[in-house]
Amino acid sequence: AHWPQKKTTSTMAGGDSIALVVGSAAIGLAPLIFFFTQIIYPKSQLLIVSITAAFFYLLSSVASGLCWYIFNDFIGISWKWFAIAPAVLCQFLVRVGFVKLYHQVEQA
Repeated sequence: AHWPQKKTTSTMAGGDSIALVVGSAAIGLAPLIFFFTQIIYPKSQLLIVSITAAFFYLLSSVASGLCWYIFNDFIGISWKWFAIAPAVLCQFLVRVGFVKLYHQVEQA
């Protein structure tokens, strides 16, 4: 017995999906791009601070990932929500370190 193939229709054709992604990205990133180009980029001190803060955020993400990797055997797969506490703690500690470093630089 030969069953007829069910036709699937997609609401996004090839060109429409690209336009949808670009349009959604433009709408979603527009406030960030505007804030960066109009406020942060013209002032070199704010640009350095934002790049340094992004680097410290990257360090906190790596530290929280390392905590998860090291303590995964203790936490267990079923306790995924328990990994939030070390991640928040790592981000807090790294942000405190960033603020302390920023104040030291400002005083120098």
